[in-house]
Amino acid sequence: MKAILSIILLFVVNLVSGLTWWDYFRAKYRIRAFIASQTTSLIPGLVRLVFHDCSGKNCDGCINKTHALEPLYNYKDISGFSIKNVMSRADFWAFGSIEATKLAIQLNNQRCKFKGCKTPLMYLPFKFGRKDCPTSPYYTTDITPELPPAFLDNRATLRFFRKNFGFNAEETTAIMGGHSLGFTANATRIPGTWEVGNVDGFSNQYFKNISIRTSIGIKPRHSQTLGKNDFVG
Repeated sequence: MKAILSIILLFVVNLVSGLTWWDYFRAKYRIRAFIASQTTSLIPGLVRLVFHDCSGKNCDGCINKTHALEPLYNYKDISGFSIKNVMSRADFWAFGSIEATKLAIQLNNQRCKFKGCKTPLMYLPFKFGRKDCPTSPYYTTDITPELPPAFLDNRATLRFFRKNFGFNAEETTAIMGGHSLGFTANATRIPGTWEVGNVDGFSNQYFKNISIRTSIGIKPRHSQTLGKNDFVG
């Protein structure tokens, strides 16, 4: 009974807020189809994009005017439907990151060949209502999102996330693990994947590295049972 009531309330909220279930499913289909047709580098890029957009005071759709999803956001089909007309850019990016995460889990599980490397399906609800900044998708002022420098040490990184997001050490470690989804670009000082022989970069090697550096001389637990594709969790 509670589940049915929750569904009814969610449906009513959607109608009142302007995003109908029909709009939701049409947008979802387009996003999933687009992501699935692209290279695997788009999936981790989407996940990181949303966090970077939310760094600072708001998730306001103002950080990347050249993102690969931008044409999809502005596209209008023959029926006149456009995602741009039913949700903000910040909502669209969040929606895209959720679907990218789901597809990444599917990809991981399809390739899983080691005991324990499969990732359980996750319930990731889409919450909407974010407001874009006036100049979305980019800033025209000197006010830019506060992002940590790429080479902060552990102590400085923990201070940054505690100050700006209220994260503790475990939460900071988990969110930084988003950088292990995929690989670093050639434009960075440390380009490439997280482990030798990894083609697309999906890996949990980030967390293994942290475990090794945290307990020098102690073998990371489960390091022999987790496959290289177990990149979530």
